[in-house]
Amino acid sequence: MSSLNLPLHETIICSTAAGVSSTLLGHPLDTLKVHIQTNPAFTAKTNNGTSPQRRYRYPTVRAARHLLRSNHYSPLVFFRGIGPPTANAAIMNILTFAVFNRVKEGFGGDGYRASLAAGIISGLASAFVSTPTDYVKIQAQLRGGMSSGAILREIVALRNPASILFRGHVANLGREGVFTCVYLGIYDVAINRATDDTTPWTGGAGTLARIAAISSITGGCAWIVSFPFDTVKSVMQAQSPSKPCVSLSEALHSLYYNSGLGKVGANTSKPSGSFAAFYRGCAASTG
Repeated sequence: MSSLNLPLHETIICSTAAGVSSTLLGHPLDTLKVHIQTNPAFTAKTNNGTSPQRRYRYPTVRAARHLLRSNHYSPLVFFRGIGPPTANAAIMNILTFAVFNRVKEGFGGDGYRASLAAGIISGLASAFVSTPTDYVKIQAQLRGGMSSGAILREIVALRNPASILFRGHVANLGREGVFTCVYLGIYDVAINRATDDTTPWTGGAGTLARIAAISSITGGCAWIVSFPFDTVKSVMQAQSPSKPCVSLSEALHSLYYNSGLGKVGANTSKPSGSFAAFYRGCAASTG
């Protein structure tokens, strides 16, 4: 049985339907997120000649206007690369919930340790699916003019296509492990404690309200905590397949000291940096 007190197959079906629906609805925001994460110009300081330099207040709007203007104001630009994450939503939900329940049973099935361990391990397992699909998605979102299928064929034609598809995998392991630990692990602990006989929320609308509230809180917290890993992954995966891979250390230095991909390989020996760059695009993706 799953943590929702439903059979595992029902939990997978419901979560997959929800995952595919949320992917289709949220993909435009994800496209904006990726562009903001990988292009420091959208959050760079600006100067209109009369006012002091300041950080652009609405980078999401700035990115959206740029994409529309560069693509003849076609709204389809926001749906570039929609195929891989849609397929990923179905495959990864099956894998994640199957691994989560199996690992939780292996740890005894009860207690917060079992739930958190199952969350971390199921997240690490799902990364092996999401890393290659995310790479193709990000390439389609950033490059334009090429379908996801065409990009995949280009990658397969190159030498060592597997190593290209798994660029950013270490950062993605961190993202998926942390996200699933918080989202499924803490959710499982909270929902089980909220379903004892003493809770005032029992049955009907009370049950739905409880599930929605706990899921929203744990989901939001999971995304905020794991977002820096996502930014590092996006910077590493933004490099085109034909170019050398951006290493994890290069991506970290580029973000912290130079605020983005545009200065990868530049001198990163500056005395100070900013962690704000790791949360670039967070507002767009949580909108």
